[in-house]
Amino acid sequence: MKLLIVDDEARHVRGMTQMIRTLRPAYEVASAKNGAEALRCVEETSPQLVLSDIRMPEMDGLTFLQKLVSVPDRPKVVFLSAYDVFEYAQTAIRNGAYDYLLKPVEPEKVEAVLQRFEAETSAAPDVAGGAQPLPPSKRGRSEIAVDACIRLIQERYMDDLTLEAMAERFYFNASYFSTMFKQQTGRTFSELLTETRMQRAKELLADPNGAWKVYEVAERCGYRDTKYFCRIFKKTVGAPPEAYRHSLVAAGKERGAQ
Repeated sequence: MKLLIVDDEARHVRGMTQMIRTLRPAYEVASAKNGAEALRCVEETSPQLVLSDIRMPEMDGLTFLQKLVSVPDRPKVVFLSAYDVFEYAQTAIRNGAYDYLLKPVEPEKVEAVLQRFEAETSAAPDVAGGAQPLPPSKRGRSEIAVDACIRLIQERYMDDLTLEAMAERFYFNASYFSTMFKQQTGRTFSELLTETRMQRAKELLADPNGAWKVYEVAERCGYRDTKYFCRIFKKTVGAPPEAYRHSLVAAGKERGAQ
């Protein structure tokens, strides 16, 4: 997969290049400093996806997008802009932009765009980091979105994650996303999130030094309300957090005495 980054600021190019190489090691990444240079790169190297700034000297991003109309097999264009002005997004989408992201760009949002793009072209990355064409029936958009959602839960369980936000991130209706999530994982979004948080809570409570107070464990697992955390923990694990910790300590002493 070939990807082109277009930005007149070298530090932004370096940052985006590093991000893409981290997210997709197998992608070929090139760069251009304005729309005119990007147009030449598109004609010469035929990238499938372009991440472009909007305001640039010589030729801005919107003009570049308009000129792509005459290019055979034109790439998809995602605009990256520090200007949070709705008119830019309107103009970009009206002229055929694939998506629009605000700077500073978060890796999770770039990942979501890449996931969607790959699903629509069936060019999903394989487990080794390469890219291989897969039939939509085997690796469709919904499966890719659910896999990405699971990774986000595992990495960001301490954040305020909601089904609605996940569905919006991957461009699905919330009700439909909920149904397909359970079909593919056997659990609801809420069940998997709670399971992940409780597993982390047990790990923190198992600290042999007893360093974490219950309210600290709750906060580190995504719960701002300690009482609610304790209720969920007891319901899930079968004992309150402190009792669970004491049982581990007692079991450890018993093993040590043997």
